[in-house]
Amino acid sequence: MANNREILMSELEQIKQKVPSIEGVTLEACLPEIVRLHIYVDDMRQMTAVMQFLENYPTEPVVVELKSKTLTEKLLDGVVKVCDAEARKYIGQKQVVLMVHFLKQFLIDNPLCIVNDEVGKVKKELLSDEDKCKLMQSSSQILLKIKEEEY
Repeated sequence: MANNREILMSELEQIKQKVPSIEGVTLEACLPEIVRLHIYVDDMRQMTAVMQFLENYPTEPVVVELKSKTLTEKLLDGVVKVCDAEARKYIGQKQVVLMVHFLKQFLIDNPLCIVNDEVGKVKKELLSDEDKCKLMQSSSQILLKIKEEEY
């Protein structure tokens, strides 16, 4: 049975082969310590992901760090938590390519993620308990139902 180091080296080779063929993903670094890549959907929905391998990888999940000039820290922190849970599903397997696909699909499926702070501010400061705000990610629409004094 291969040891963890051999599994990691095999995964790095897989990453070098598969990641460049994923549309919108640029591999920036692929080392035993980290894998760094840029995921691009459009000018506003893009992020850099840095994945680090713990000593016992792949029996421990890959550690994901996200950075973006266009997405908020709060959103990125939430996505990192979801990534942690997603990576735990793949313990014992090669995780990086799966995480890249997961992150890219998140950006595609959530076009309104770029207005996360603005929507939160509207909900907090402008809407009352009777008002409703519904995000429709698939059509990139925000539906507001405002019932100020039942007018």
